[in-house]
Amino acid sequence: MKTEIINGDALTILRSMADESVDCIITSPPYWQKRDYGVEGQIGLEPSFRDYLGKLLAVFQECKRVLKESGSMWINIADSYSGYKNGITDRKMAYIPQADIRKRADEVAERSLMGTPARLEIALIDSGLILRNRIVWHKDNVMPSSCPRRFTIDYEDVFWFVKTQDYYFVQQKEPFQAKDEASIKAYLGGNKIRNSQGIIGGNEIRKSQTYIPKDGGMRNVRTTWTINPSGITEAHYATFPEELPRRMIQATCPKDGIVMDPFAGSGTTGIVAKQEGRDFIGIELNTEYATMAERRISKAFQQMGMEL
Repeated sequence: MKTEIINGDALTILRSMADESVDCIITSPPYWQKRDYGVEGQIGLEPSFRDYLGKLLAVFQECKRVLKESGSMWINIADSYSGYKNGITDRKMAYIPQADIRKRADEVAERSLMGTPARLEIALIDSGLILRNRIVWHKDNVMPSSCPRRFTIDYEDVFWFVKTQDYYFVQQKEPFQAKDEASIKAYLGGNKIRNSQGIIGGNEIRKSQTYIPKDGGMRNVRTTWTINPSGITEAHYATFPEELPRRMIQATCPKDGIVMDPFAGSGTTGIVAKQEGRDFIGIELNTEYATMAERRISKAFQQMGMEL
């Protein structure tokens, strides 16, 4: 297994890579006007959200080029509210200087969500990519909102794109947990099901019985994934929980494939790629984070009894 962490600008590095050289791209670009990562050339502090989207589209067009015809690209991105904000955006987030905070667009009313994920999603569809699923990454332990005039947002969008209809995919299953009569009927569609007393018809369901579908109690994974965020001890505040990229890799990257993250951050996707037996390429602009990613992946290798 090979791994490489490249310290540099994502667009520049991607332009140097060969066509169709990567099996799976999993990434979470910096969100607009959320954090200052303290490095020149970073994406996310543009004065206009349209400038921000333009930069992301340039990066993802290069990602599309280096992605194999059978490949998949997963993008996690969250929205921002229109308006002005001073100081720390929330706990543990980096300080954004007041002069850099301009989350107001003339065409978007103040206190409205900007619709950034949706705008990116549509632009990538228009570019020719195929959107196979929109995943809702639901977080049970999300930080409570201090705003009393709206609901607390407890999810982020994850978009799954492919280049062609002939993409690599391994179906993923999850336990079927429905217990009430209505949900069992809806799931089974009136087909016969098995209980401890044998086979009975879907129209004869009795609430007192326990039912196990014929496929061993498993079903196709749904598009709402409840996976709680998990922090790390090092100084990086936007880390994936390992289960998120793991599900993507298992479903859309072959065993001998290459996973790439053009915004590698602390390297969590790389750690999971190595645990799952895939090669990994990470690109990270911030030198401190690139070093952190290399260190964390190396430590994961050692725990597996291997060398980086």
